[in-house]
Amino acid sequence: EETQLAAVKCALWDPHRQGNLIVADSEALHVFEAGSGPDFKALSSVQVGQRVSGACADPHHANQVSTVDDTHLKMWDLRSSKLAFKKDGAHLFGARDVDYNPNVPYQVLTAGEDAALRFWDLRKLDKSLCSLAGGHHH
Repeated sequence: EETQLAAVKCALWDPHRQGNLIVADSEALHVFEAGSGPDFKALSSVQVGQRVSGACADPHHANQVSTVDDTHLKMWDLRSSKLAFKKDGAHLFGARDVDYNPNVPYQVLTAGEDAALRFWDLRKLDKSLCSLAGGHHH
């Protein structure tokens, strides 16, 4: 059975399982396993309910993926198919991308349409660790 994907926003190699692929489309996170042939086998899907604009697999913890949508930062547990952490208003305008710090567990960087980069500790989302603000130049 073929998995139907909505508008694909990003595709990520799973850093914990060789050959697995995580695809973020506008509605869900999908996990695929590479087969011996040209096809991928669908393993699971997590409905995220928003228009995802960026995603990143956690290099420190298997089965965890962070996404950004609208102004929000979210972290998903792929085993339980549930939201693990959430920060509403991570950016003033749209949040566009997210990436994990490969050297520090639970630390992510987000980029937004507000021309800001924000550094977060996923365990303490009340405020960003620090931010780097850019300017709008026309």
